[in-house]
Amino acid sequence: MVAWTYDLLVTDLRRMSDRWENDTDFTDAMPAVFEDAERRIVRECPISVFHVDEAGTMVAGTATIPRPLDVVATEYLRYEIGGQYRSLRLKPAAWLDQWWPTPSTQGEPRYIALFDRTTYKVAPPPNTSYTYVLGYRRHTAFLGPGTQTNVLTEQYPDLLRAALYARAALFKVEENPENAADLGKFEANYQTVKQAVFGNEMLAASTVFEAGAVERRAAR
Repeated sequence: MVAWTYDLLVTDLRRMSDRWENDTDFTDAMPAVFEDAERRIVRECPISVFHVDEAGTMVAGTATIPRPLDVVATEYLRYEIGGQYRSLRLKPAAWLDQWWPTPSTQGEPRYIALFDRTTYKVAPPPNTSYTYVLGYRRHTAFLGPGTQTNVLTEQYPDLLRAALYARAALFKVEENPENAADLGKFEANYQTVKQAVFGNEMLAASTVFEAGAVERRAAR
């Protein structure tokens, strides 16, 4: 079994893409290819090793709470009331403004939206200082010349290679639209490997706030 490293993966991608080592365009694209592929895996797949719980306290009358800068995918936000946790439901920011058009009126929060890169918005604005837990996924050890291995190379190499192939194929299409067939092939392979690794039920049941358009900033 091959012990995959960053250097070996780059060589593998060159072979798959028919690129020579002196192809500077391909070399320059490698950081983006790897980061995009790794972020995609963490965003779409509920890998427990990337999970983080972060506690905080809502400020009474303030309709926003901080969003950590290292969030790749938000899984849940729940707050404590009466000794029990209550989970907030994700909605677009514009929907929150319509559903709760009087920001000066406070209550028990029921919904959450991505407001911007550093902020979530809740509605109604909290009527007291609720303690909350934010569950999310992050990934800090991106592969590169100085980071030859990480949890993806060690535990999920097939998934990583599938994601890298799909992303590298996108690079080929950007250069030459005639390579579109390769993109479809490698994208289908990525989806197959993803389902094989985690199973359809787990992927369908996972609560991933940032996997769809509903949380995008443009929705506001």
